[in-house]
Amino acid sequence: LSYSQHRYLYHIIYIITAKMANESAPEYAQRPGFLSTLALATDQGSKLGLSQNKSITCYCSTYQIVQLNWLPLVISFIAFSSANTGLIISLEKELIPFLEELRQVVETAQSFWSWAWNHCPPHTFS
Repeated sequence: LSYSQHRYLYHIIYIITAKMANESAPEYAQRPGFLSTLALATDQGSKLGLSQNKSITCYCSTYQIVQLNWLPLVISFIAFSSANTGLIISLEKELIPFLEELRQVVETAQSFWSWAWNHCPPHTFS
């Protein structure tokens, strides 16, 4: 698919978010636009010949964001900067059994929208 088709598909596919935050979590770090950058950065990096990232960690003054790359799902943790980053990353092994079914649903939805894009005129989606 071309870039414009990918962009169109991103707008169609629902983003499922499980949000558990307290009032001290920064609001802009919870925005879908910010959290979705891992998938785009990983895709661009793989086009440059880099292997896909398993995780990305961003540190700020008072918090950190750990994102686990389990495409098409990206799992994001927002924690205090003093939190144990290695422990957060190790949670992936425990989360996989719970998220496998959700991952399959998202992959099926992506396949459907890819098929629909190729077989239906774009104006039928509006």
